[in-house]
Amino acid sequence: MTDNTPPEISEVRKRGLAKMSQVYGWEFRDGPGEHFAVTADHLFADIWSRPALSVRDRRLLLLGALAAQGLFDVADIQVGAAYRNGELDETQLREAALFLCHYVGWPQGTALDGVVGSVVGKEKKKVRTGDRLRYGIVLFTSDRGITPAAAARAAEQTGFHSFYVPEHTHIPVRRDAAHPQTGDASLPDDRYMRTLDPWVALSTAAAVTDRIELATAVALPVEHDPITLAKTIASLDHLSGGRVVLGAGFGWNTDELTDHGVPPGKRRTVLREYLEAMRALWSEDEAGYSGEYVRFGPSWAWPKPPKRSVPVLIGAAGTERTFRWIAESADGWITTPGETDVTGRLESLQRIWHEAGRTGRPRVVALDLKPDKARLSEWAEAGVTDVLYGLPDKSDSDVRAYLDRLSGKLPDIELPADGGTP
Repeated sequence: MTDNTPPEISEVRKRGLAKMSQVYGWEFRDGPGEHFAVTADHLFADIWSRPALSVRDRRLLLLGALAAQGLFDVADIQVGAAYRNGELDETQLREAALFLCHYVGWPQGTALDGVVGSVVGKEKKKVRTGDRLRYGIVLFTSDRGITPAAAARAAEQTGFHSFYVPEHTHIPVRRDAAHPQTGDASLPDDRYMRTLDPWVALSTAAAVTDRIELATAVALPVEHDPITLAKTIASLDHLSGGRVVLGAGFGWNTDELTDHGVPPGKRRTVLREYLEAMRALWSEDEAGYSGEYVRFGPSWAWPKPPKRSVPVLIGAAGTERTFRWIAESADGWITTPGETDVTGRLESLQRIWHEAGRTGRPRVVALDLKPDKARLSEWAEAGVTDVLYGLPDKSDSDVRAYLDRLSGKLPDIELPADGGTP
């Protein structure tokens, strides 16, 4: 009987494939043949991975060599990867072409500048068309006003891509933690005290929708048992057809976290362990985890999410510390309401993302108050992928009217095939 089990990939090959994915900006899988082996195991696992030069450094050297040899088809690939990965922007790429004019000849340097213009034009067109912004809604759930199910259904019918809800299990009356917006113990909205359980809320939304993404902005995983929470999220993702996104926060309300047994000063460490443990349960047939705050032996746990993973976004202030955490342990960033320079912060996020060896670009969800086409266009070109708008704390009819008005102000929003008819 023939054994069709694929051979185990060596650690060298894994490093090579990861570096190839980083260099080219798309995911590489293992390939057959001696040529592929030398490319992956030697050129990328070794030469491209040596610590003395960064990927950006090597990219600039390679562009010079390709321009000198007139290999502009290969230069097109390298320029595209450098631009998409955020290593070099349009100004830097054009400056490199101008500099090379003096050393490899004006025809070659000018041709490279033409490659830059063509690649950048195509990438910007993607932003305007196929890679257009996705728009979502965040409902500050409570025991009054429109229900999550009604709000999600109305958002889906109006063409929105995603539906987000927040989480607070409780708000201690006496607190030392200041609210980020008020700067003291006062709360900017009484719904903090009335927030519905996010997973129950999203389950009701899943039952009455077909395509809208079901997400949290933000949930607080460390306030739950990680094994139970992994089961809850996997079950919702399974039943909704893979529509769940976990937006998680470190938790500004440290008094609330303390009531759940989270040690002071350890909220980031605990969250990292929770996510690692939940990912193991989602992806492995026999999952176990051994950390400082989470421990369990090899276990069976089904259902698995349809993709055996759930995207994780971190909602926190746009600092380098946050971005390093995201690059190591998450898939993207949700801005905070007080973020004033989203475009400027994205340069730092993308740099840190690629320094950590991550491929492509992180998902970036920006909170917005009012649609402004110029700002939305600027955000899209800078790397924002999604924009969220809050819903008013009002009745069903008022919220539906608001969604109709809002969708009419958003460029390129796509109505569902039935035109959004209830």
